[in-house]
Amino acid sequence: CRRHEEQVVVLYNVLMVSYLRLGRLADAFSLLGCMHQHGVKPDDYTFHMMMNTCLNHSATGIQDCRQILRTMELFGVENGIAHYDLLIKGHAYSGQLTSALRVANRTREAGMSWTDHTYHFLINAMVTAGQPELSLKMLGRMREDGFRPWPSTCANIILGLAEGGFYHDAARVFERFVNANDLKTLFMFNTMIKVHVMQQDLDSALAVKAKMEANGLSPDVLTYSLLLRGYYRAQEWELALELYELCVALRKELKATLCDSCATAAAQTQAQQELDRVKLWMYVYHVLIDAAVWSGSWPRGIALVEETVEEGLPLSYEKHARLLRDARAHIRAMALVEHDKSQSAATQAVDEESHLFKAKEEWQQRLPLVAPAGTQMFAQVPRLELLERTRSYAGSQEDDSSTEAIAMVPPHVFCASIDPIWLADESSSSSSSSSSS
Repeated sequence: CRRHEEQVVVLYNVLMVSYLRLGRLADAFSLLGCMHQHGVKPDDYTFHMMMNTCLNHSATGIQDCRQILRTMELFGVENGIAHYDLLIKGHAYSGQLTSALRVANRTREAGMSWTDHTYHFLINAMVTAGQPELSLKMLGRMREDGFRPWPSTCANIILGLAEGGFYHDAARVFERFVNANDLKTLFMFNTMIKVHVMQQDLDSALAVKAKMEANGLSPDVLTYSLLLRGYYRAQEWELALELYELCVALRKELKATLCDSCATAAAQTQAQQELDRVKLWMYVYHVLIDAAVWSGSWPRGIALVEETVEEGLPLSYEKHARLLRDARAHIRAMALVEHDKSQSAATQAVDEESHLFKAKEEWQQRLPLVAPAGTQMFAQVPRLELLERTRSYAGSQEDDSSTEAIAMVPPHVFCASIDPIWLADESSSSSSSSSSS
C-alpha cells in the first residue's frame, strides 16, 4: 500500500511539473487541494519544486516560499535544509544579507547541517550586498566543513572583489583557485580576463589568455568578446582588428567539427553550443565593424558587414545602414529580410533597390544641365592623364581649356559622377519630379 501511495504522489508531481513548465502556477497550487481531498500526502519534493518555481517566476517569491513552508507544516511534511536553502537563495538574489544569515543561523540552531548549496547562496548574498571580504571568510569556513567551492562561487568572489576595487586581491584569489586542478577551467580564466578588462589593464588580460593557452585551454568566443570589449573602451582599433583572424579561425574550426563524421558526439554538441551563442558572436562582429570604420578602413567595414550577413548573424540595421548601402545588392536584401521577418521584407528590399536605381538615372540625366557640354568629369579622366594636366597647369600657369573645365566642375557634380546614389534622398526625387511635371 505504501508503494502504491508513493506511485500516486509521483504521478501528481509529474502533473505539477507540467503545469509549472507551462507557467500555470494557479493550476499547480490547485493540485495540492486535490491531493488533500483524495487523501494523498505530498512529499518534500513536491514543496521543493513549488518553492523553486515561485522564486523564478513570481514577483513575491520570498513571501510565497514562506507560505509554502507553513503549508508543509499543515500537511505534516518535515522541513529540510534543501527548502531553507531556497529561502536563503531568494534573500541572496534580492541583496538581503541580514535575512539570509538569520535563516541560515536558525537552521543550524535547529540541528540541520549546512550543505554546499547553503554556503554557495550565502557567499552570493555577501557579494550582492557589497561585502566581498565577508565572502572570503565564509569561503574559509566552507573549506573547514569539507566542501569544495563551485567554479561559479569562486567567480562571484573574484568579481565581487573587482567591483569593490580590490583588483590585487581578486588576482591573488584567482591564483589560489587556479592552483587547484579542479578549478583550472576556461570559465575561471575568462572571469579573470573580465576583471582585467574592468580594470582597463589589457596587458594583464593578454597575459591571462597566454597562461590559459599554456594550460591546454583554447579560447572561446567569450574570451575574444571580452578582449574586444577592452579594446573598444580603450579605442585601440588596430589591436581589435588583429583578433579578426583568430575569431574567423575559431568559427571555421567549430563548423568543421560539426561536419566531421569522425568527431565525437560530445565534441559536436560543444561546437553547436558555441555557435549558438549568437549574442556573443554578434558583439564580436559589431566591434570589428566599428574598429574598421574608426580606423579609416571603410572598405574593410563593408567587407565585415557582408561577412556578418553571410554568417547569418543579425546586424543593427539603423547603425549599419550606410555600410549596407555600399554593400552588394543581395547582401542588402538578406539584411533586410533578417531585420524584418515579415513577408514584406523582400518587397521592401526590392523597392529600395529600385529607388536607388532611379536616383542614379536621375542624376545622370541632370549632369548635362549642370556642367557644360563636352566637359570631362574626374571619374572619366585617367589618373595619369589628370596628374599630367595638373603638373603642367601648376608649372606653366597657362590657360588650358581641358584643365579649366575639370577645375570648374562643381564638387557635388563630381561626387555624383562617381556614385550618384549618395546624393539620393526623398527631397531631391520629389523636387525633380515636380520640375519635370
